[in-house]
Amino acid sequence: MISATQIFFRRVKSEWKFQYNVWKTAIDWTVGLYILIPAVLIGLDSYVLLWKNQYGWPEALPFYWLLPVIYLFAWSGDIRTFLEKGDQLFLLQRKRWLRRIIALGAGYTAMLDLLLSFLVFSLLAPLLFINYKLSAVRFALLLGFVFLFKTNTGMARQLFELRFQGWKKVIAMKIAFVLMSFIFVKGVIFLLGQPRLLLSACAVFLIALGFLTKMRLEVRGSFFDDVAREQRHRFRYASLLLSMSGISVKRTKSQKRRPLLLRSSNHLFRKRNAVNLLAELCIKSVLRNNRSLLFYAQMVAVSVLLVLSCPFWWKWIIWPGVAFLLASLAGLYWKEAVSSGFVQLFQWKPGDKSAAAGKSMFLLMLPGFLLISFVTGFQTFSWMGACLTLPAGIVLGYWITKLISIFV
Repeated sequence: MISATQIFFRRVKSEWKFQYNVWKTAIDWTVGLYILIPAVLIGLDSYVLLWKNQYGWPEALPFYWLLPVIYLFAWSGDIRTFLEKGDQLFLLQRKRWLRRIIALGAGYTAMLDLLLSFLVFSLLAPLLFINYKLSAVRFALLLGFVFLFKTNTGMARQLFELRFQGWKKVIAMKIAFVLMSFIFVKGVIFLLGQPRLLLSACAVFLIALGFLTKMRLEVRGSFFDDVAREQRHRFRYASLLLSMSGISVKRTKSQKRRPLLLRSSNHLFRKRNAVNLLAELCIKSVLRNNRSLLFYAQMVAVSVLLVLSCPFWWKWIIWPGVAFLLASLAGLYWKEAVSSGFVQLFQWKPGDKSAAAGKSMFLLMLPGFLLISFVTGFQTFSWMGACLTLPAGIVLGYWITKLISIFV
């Protein structure tokens, strides 16, 4: 009779075979002969020269500049579970088997993290030994610290993602990323001067990993989220290669959550016609997508900071440029909305689509542009300038979106 361990290793074998076939389609003998092999030879030659200290630039590179690169490596990655959709027919009834596969997946991820850590530190070894004068003991302790930090971070991040969803998760993860970067950089600089404390930190991380793994195995109701995450991991390289070839790949979506805005299905426009229906569909598709809202807010925030930091006359040059950027972003949202399978089921008149494009783009870009217009006018001419730039921003936004909608 087959066991959970046999199922796991069968899936690992299938995973490696699938990834091999993916890269085999992209790297044929011509790519390998004329690009890959020369790149490897050049890289090996540069690596040898680093060991011989033939380059001058590493001496001018402070150690704390290298730590953010190591931190980005330690933050990346996730815990693999190797769960599949078909498991709901059999494994969901066998909780012990499910826990066994998840535990083996965590162990598999830890082994991969260890191998990747060895690889990264092997590449950084010339800098760490020759330029920064690390001893072999400190090098080994730093390697262990980064490996355990990476594994603990991946486990903790997955537990957090299973607990929280939507904008709360996005904001919390960004805050955690920034805070942990400061803690990591300052902590490594301090601990490298205290090898015993660094060893103690590794021991604490090892104990914490045991507790986090136990918590992960006790999580209930995460099966479908685990399957969706596993699908994204499995097809990440295939999706990358297809997107580079110009083929759009639909992402595997997890369970639907309530959107931040427009949670009900009330009408946005009183008059019901083709133009209003299309415009409403586009607006709702953007406002109900937390990722689109976050990107829109980031663009508005960057534009406000740009206006605040520029001299007087540059503000009025940037002001219409920002209107064009926001209108172009709204145009991308429009294209995404009208290219959906549901919209393409119906025949739309070209005039209705053009009018709906202009209307939806104008309404989408207007809130952010009004804020930017207010900041621009207030900083230059106080309240009088703010009161004048608001109606001027409405007029400018209307004509720019009308112009761009012709080419959308």
